Amino acid sequence: MTPSLSTQDAPDDEKEGGEMSIQLTSGFGQFHTNEADPEKQEKKIKPYVFIDLAGIKALVDKPQGVAKAQAQWLIPSTLPSREFKRQEQYGEFWLLWADLDKEPLPIGELAQDVDSLGCFDYEIYTSRSATQINQKARLLIPLNQPLSGAQWLMAQDVLNDKLTTLGANPDTANLGCGQLCYLPNAGEFYQSASCRLGNIFNPFLAWSNEIAAKQQEIETQEQAIIATKSAAQARRAEIVTRDHPSIIEAFNAAYSVHDILQSASYTHRGNTYRHPASESGSFSASVKDGRVHSLSSSDPLYSNGEGAHDAFSAFQVLFAGGDQKEALKLAGDQWLSIGSESWNQVMRREYQNKQNAANSGTQVIQSLPFTLEQFSLNGKSQELRKKMLEDKFILGKLAILGQSTTFYAKPNAGKTLLTIWMLGKAINDGEILGRDVFYINADDNFKGLVTKLSIAETLGFNMLAPGHNGFKAEHFRNYVQQTILSDGARGKVIILDTVKKFVDLMDKRLSTEFGKTIREFVLQGGSVIMLAHVNKHRDGEGKVVFAGTSDLFDDVDCAYTLDVIEKSATGEVTVLFENFKSRGDVAQTSSLSYERIEGKGYEGLLATVREISQDDVKEARKFAEIDKQLHDNREAINAILSSMEDGLTLKTEIIADAANRSIASTTKIKKALIQHTGTNYAAGHRWSLTIDKVANNAHIYKPLLLLLASKQKMTDATSLYSMQSNGE
Repeated sequence: MTPSLSTQDAPDDEKEGGEMSIQLTSGFGQFHTNEADPEKQEKKIKPYVFIDLAGIKALVDKPQGVAKAQAQWLIPSTLPSREFKRQEQYGEFWLLWADLDKEPLPIGELAQDVDSLGCFDYEIYTSRSATQINQKARLLIPLNQPLSGAQWLMAQDVLNDKLTTLGANPDTANLGCGQLCYLPNAGEFYQSASCRLGNIFNPFLAWSNEIAAKQQEIETQEQAIIATKSAAQARRAEIVTRDHPSIIEAFNAAYSVHDILQSASYTHRGNTYRHPASESGSFSASVKDGRVHSLSSSDPLYSNGEGAHDAFSAFQVLFAGGDQKEALKLAGDQWLSIGSESWNQVMRREYQNKQNAANSGTQVIQSLPFTLEQFSLNGKSQELRKKMLEDKFILGKLAILGQSTTFYAKPNAGKTLLTIWMLGKAINDGEILGRDVFYINADDNFKGLVTKLSIAETLGFNMLAPGHNGFKAEHFRNYVQQTILSDGARGKVIILDTVKKFVDLMDKRLSTEFGKTIREFVLQGGSVIMLAHVNKHRDGEGKVVFAGTSDLFDDVDCAYTLDVIEKSATGEVTVLFENFKSRGDVAQTSSLSYERIEGKGYEGLLATVREISQDDVKEARKFAEIDKQLHDNREAINAILSSMEDGLTLKTEIIADAANRSIASTTKIKKALIQHTGTNYAAGHRWSLTIDKVANNAHIYKPLLLLLASKQKMTDATSLYSMQSNGE
């Protein structure tokens, strides 16, 4: 059966006639994705489709009748992605849903139970494998406003609790922001129940107490975690070997399991954790009584029911690949210290003292009195001067050798492309040696990695990637520290793409510790370039704002935001770099452009990059402001033009009619009428104004395109735009 649904190339969130027409991400079969996965070659990359509430209702009433491999699903978000973390961070959710396949209630009884939760619209339908006896079902609840990933997870959690109380037993896999919810698909048995009264649900009003309790529970757990970590940190500063007979005991006293999980880039909500390689997006690991237990078989800490891990056990698995010998050495060399020395240094000295005492029969003093003089640099100025690097730019005028620099940008703004282009230019110009550059590509698919590796080989710089040749992102800090200890940092350039793959930027402690490691590397003559993301929302001036806490930003020498300020009709994208922190004579602003050329590949895209003059930047900014104004006023503009097309020409008539046609307010209609009046189409004008002095100075408006077409005998909007842009 061909489903009756709404599909299109891009989402449209308009509302018509009171029906929610928000377009939600959808696809067919579990392998439908437009995101490449190098380890799952069976996935075919193809565009997603979209479905709205009307399309969902149509399927509830007339379901599909296909095999599950061809069945349609949805993700209740407008973001076209199946990546759980991306949905959680950037998704906009418009449905709550539940999968009820464990000892399910009959559909009629389930509907009564859902009705008892409140008066709101819902859709209930049996799944493909349902039978008369085993009525497996799914529940969908439309929302009256979008929820962020964090808000949606909280509401889903409360929904699960309420359904469980009613005996409905929901599958908690629905707590994954990218989890697929299969749409109605009739099998041996199909039945549905719907409530369509127009009462669209708001969980943050109806369930405010329950959600507040959930939030309080998580906050209480967070405070307990902070207290646990603080206590461990205090013990860490007071460690002496005589108090701990073994390094494992000392380690467990000095570190909590929370410290280890967060150092290994696990994401947490209270006492539950999600491992970095999670595909389900679920928080499958939980901490109780100082130990972590994971239910996910893809989590390195999964123990298949054979017990939970303490801090050292988790450390051994996550940082030493399960090798206890390597874990003991790493812990004693880098994680545990006594005063200014590592645990292993102290243990070696104590052992030598005992040996000497045994040989000489005399008591050896265990250690000399502590003094800060041992750290004094006096007398080493000439030695350090030789190591000092001259001020040399390594990426245009934006980054200086021997500094740490961060570029913040939205996804798909071109930060990787432009960084590689500037890097190639610096190598070709002889500013830096390619062999000294280590580009760590941690935010790419397999095809992208291979493409960029080919470019690296051509330019002569090193390309690294997690999961290849034994490189692990979670060990990055250890790699850097070993480079410092071996005196190998001087002149080396590390590029992290992107930095969130190496540290949780929302965690103040982890960001601070990571920043300290980067600072040590820079102080030894190394350079670090970090690519990072910005927040979803702009500041009051319309500028992008860096994401995460300020801790990492506070530690870097130089920071820029990248913002797309123009996308031309020809596909050229102009990107503006703006400096908001600097040490040294770096450029305060700089601009590059590139062209999106279909079929040319990444190398072809790289070949289109060029530097932009300041005059061109000003021009691009002007048109960007025009485009933004046109976008912000699109509802009002369409309504006004529709009124004019129906023959209305007077200001008061147009405003009144357009306000009735549109969801835009009368005030916005008036403002748009003024803002887009003029004779220059390229400047954002969409209608002209003449004042009829004969008719009491009446303000008469006419669509600009029709006037220009009549005047120039042209009807092609592109030609008109070109003519206006050229000042004709």
